[in-house]
Amino acid sequence: MFSKDDLIKEAAPKTCSVEVPEWKATLTIRELSAEEVFDLGKDEHGKELDQKTSTAKGIVMSVVDPETGLPVFTEADIPAIKKFGASGTMRLQKAINELNGVSTEARKN
Repeated sequence: MFSKDDLIKEAAPKTCSVEVPEWKATLTIRELSAEEVFDLGKDEHGKELDQKTSTAKGIVMSVVDPETGLPVFTEADIPAIKKFGASGTMRLQKAINELNGVSTEARKN
C-alpha cells in the first residue's frame, strides 16, 4: 500500500543537470512546484509578463547550485538573463519545460 509518506517522498521536486555548450556550462535545474509553474507568466501583482521576461523568470526560479540547492540567480538578474544568447537560453528553457511537464505551447496560453 502507498502511504502518505511514500507520496510526499516521491512527489518531492526533482533536479537534473543540463549541458549548455553555448555557455560552456553544466547547470542544475530543479522541478518547480505546481504553484510556481502557474505563476511563471505573471508578476507579483498578477499582471501577465512578456515571453522574454517569463523565460528569464523561469531560469531564475529553476537554476540552482548543485551542492546547496539554492538559487543561482535572483529577480535582479532578469535584465542580464534576457540578454543571454538565444541558442543557450532556448536549450535551457526546453530542459526546464521538459522537467516540469510543460510544453512551450501551454506556457503561451
